[in-house]
Amino acid sequence: MKKENLLSLLSSLFLLLFFLSSCSHLDHGDSSKKRNPAGLSSDHFLEKFRIESARYILSFEPKKYGSFEELSSEEKERELYALMGQIDLNQVRPIPSQLTGKEKGYKDIFNLSNISQIPYDQWKQIKEEVSAAYENGDYVFKKDAHFYTLSGLKFTERILDHRIFFQVKRYAPHLDFEKLAKSLLNRKTYFPLSQDSGIILPTGIYVMERHLSPLLDDFRQQVGRYASAEDILNSSVKGKGLSFSNGLESYANLKYQAFLYDEAIDNPHYACETRFYYRSLSRRREAKEFIETLLEHKSKLMEILELTNNEYDELMQLSLGILAVESKMGASLKYKIKEDIRIGKLNLGQLAIKLLKRLKGRNDENSRGLTQIKDIGPFLKDTEYAYLEDSDLDDPENAALATMFVLKEKLGYLRHFANRHSNITEDNWADYLYYFYQGASSQITKGLATPPLNLRIQRILEVKENSMIFRNCR
Repeated sequence: MKKENLLSLLSSLFLLLFFLSSCSHLDHGDSSKKRNPAGLSSDHFLEKFRIESARYILSFEPKKYGSFEELSSEEKERELYALMGQIDLNQVRPIPSQLTGKEKGYKDIFNLSNISQIPYDQWKQIKEEVSAAYENGDYVFKKDAHFYTLSGLKFTERILDHRIFFQVKRYAPHLDFEKLAKSLLNRKTYFPLSQDSGIILPTGIYVMERHLSPLLDDFRQQVGRYASAEDILNSSVKGKGLSFSNGLESYANLKYQAFLYDEAIDNPHYACETRFYYRSLSRRREAKEFIETLLEHKSKLMEILELTNNEYDELMQLSLGILAVESKMGASLKYKIKEDIRIGKLNLGQLAIKLLKRLKGRNDENSRGLTQIKDIGPFLKDTEYAYLEDSDLDDPENAALATMFVLKEKLGYLRHFANRHSNITEDNWADYLYYFYQGASSQITKGLATPPLNLRIQRILEVKENSMIFRNCR
């Protein structure tokens, strides 16, 4: 067959392939919530109070109130106690109250105008009750006729907006007001009415357990009892239904991110024990294997790539977003045509793409695999993963490993050129990293990148917003 006819045939094959591609049960007594199941003495609690309070403050305000050693010292306990009371009364910016939190809906139902902190010496007299509440995972407890926070605020249930009580009473005529008040004060998100039903807090939406079961089962398959599903259940006020809220930054951050200033967090040789949640991930084979690989290899990759826990977890979320936009987590028809149509070892989709490029005068390599990486060799050179080739990247495990190496190199470029774009900060750098990944670095170097206007980046950020990282760094 003449060369011209062969090129025409293969070009037609590619156009055909391109056309086809364009058609394209609740556990209410979860013991994992307790902070120290073995018991915690009241004297030991005072030390834990200083340490966790100091870390909490430093997570939001790292310079203003002194170093970790100063804040957590025994000599500063009285001052730290007073500061935590001010924080819980919403009097200290930008540190959010641990009483009202920052979850949507909760701030609106608290009235803190008529409460105050009990004196430090009086607080120490009730340290056994404070310690018991802390050990049980509560921030608010009741003693006699009053409620108290761990930081010593004293009040009654009148600080709550009582409309939620009347709303819940419609479904539970014999409602235990005190029990509901305690759930609200501890910012729970699920209040059981019976074995079959409950209320989503603070919205007051009634829900049957059978509707929750698929969501909770999915969560437990991914996270197990590493975290309490009840703590992160959310019902959208816009009617989008039940979900696990990443707005529960408080859950992920207040319990784990508060350890940011621990030396171990910035140590590439210390990998925090980590779990990952993304809705329905347990039913997506490729995506599930992809994430499981990154969790399993976290310790090794952090050390090889010299990444901190925060950097690694940020890149892990970003890589799942890239998996979503590049191959729809392995489900894209276009991707399957590019990789799966073969005659023996001959990949017809890749051959058609390469020939079409040649007709246009291009000699660059094809992007390959679930995350569409171009020429993986140089990224893995001199590593124990150097055996991987471009053709191996349709396997989720191989794609996951390779993607982290690519992202680490692109992160180096981003940090080098970050000063050329005024909107890049330490908090949002991941929003801009995909520009380097997809070969559009000039958008950064010329200061033109606008993530909110980039549909692919918006999809990546949507995946990130709907995923959660759970870390135990203790």
